[in-house]
Amino acid sequence: MKLFSSKASFSSGDGGTTTPLYNVEDIEIRNWTVDDFAFWLQQKNYKKKIIKILKKEGWNGDSLMELKTEMISKVPSGISKSIFNDIQQLKIRQSEKVKIVENNGCINNSVTTSTSCESSIQRLNQENQE
Repeated sequence: MKLFSSKASFSSGDGGTTTPLYNVEDIEIRNWTVDDFAFWLQQKNYKKKIIKILKKEGWNGDSLMELKTEMISKVPSGISKSIFNDIQQLKIRQSEKVKIVENNGCINNSVTTSTSCESSIQRLNQENQE
């Protein structure tokens, strides 16, 4: 079992809307695509106008790893600070998840093999969703 999930395919829901079949926060931020970031912003209830601007600028996981508030210059300052803070909090949660799993001896070349490790990861995922 991998620490961070891979992406599933998209499905068409009611009204022809395309909805991802994965929790984008389960993907390590550095691996996010532009669409992953846009979907995450949508999940965080940012306005469509803001999402459109950031999507057009091509923000992906690599750029988010180096994110500074002043780098998000095409959106209002308060919103860029909010996005920055949300990303920083997610980085911390993901980092803590990695540390806990590593401390439990669950990592072996990025793949977990033990049932107890799988249980630890499932508990962490449940705690992060609460």
